[in-house]
Amino acid sequence: MTLTVKVFGPAARIIGSSELHIRETGAALTCATLRTAIVRHYPQLAELIPSGRIAVNCSYASDDMVLTGDEEIALIYAVSGG
Repeated sequence: MTLTVKVFGPAARIIGSSELHIRETGAALTCATLRTAIVRHYPQLAELIPSGRIAVNCSYASDDMVLTGDEEIALIYAVSGG
């Protein structure tokens, strides 16, 4: 399965794109295992992943949510400012 994950802010700047493409085979992929896969495919994002939240179909998702590959997925970071 190949998942496309939209990224913003620092993650997009680090990888030079607004999307990550994660190809995984085998067991069901959850949001928690997606985090691990992102770090494996994009190790330069390792420091950012713990502070981000995964949104699936425009709603924050729990780590145990199973992904099918048909979702809209985004990695969201805390936003600060005034």
